[in-house]
Amino acid sequence: MSRFVILEHDHPTLHWDLLLDNGEQRVPTWRLTQAPSEQPQLEAGMRFAAKAANMEKIDAVKLPDHRRMYLDYEGPVSGDRGQVTRWDAGQYIEIGRQEDVRELRLEGVRLRGFAMLVRTATPDPDNWLFHWVVDELEIETDEDAAR
Repeated sequence: MSRFVILEHDHPTLHWDLLLDNGEQRVPTWRLTQAPSEQPQLEAGMRFAAKAANMEKIDAVKLPDHRRMYLDYEGPVSGDRGQVTRWDAGQYIEIGRQEDVRELRLEGVRLRGFAMLVRTATPDPDNWLFHWVVDELEIETDEDAAR
């Protein structure tokens, strides 16, 4: 498994940076326009393929790869570019990869489930969507709560 981190970054406007450790000195990074929901409202028992249509979708922008040190960093960003704080961190497995799609299984403190990064069909190649769904094992049904 590889590491991921989501940093809350307050500059130039509030956003969240998703970094995926790839073992290199610079790590692939996407800017998310909002924090992923920790418990998206989904039907329990859905399989991954069926979940895709119900995934939370967050606008994302591919950023230049960040320095590896940001996987463990919190504090001021050089060049007077605000502050970052760790919003979530953990391990991920890449379960699928094509030129315009990355499928991930996230095992973080806040986020546990499946994610997809999908390049959008716009003229700007840096426009992506972050699709997110909580693992079905993490979704508590009304029946589970009653037990």
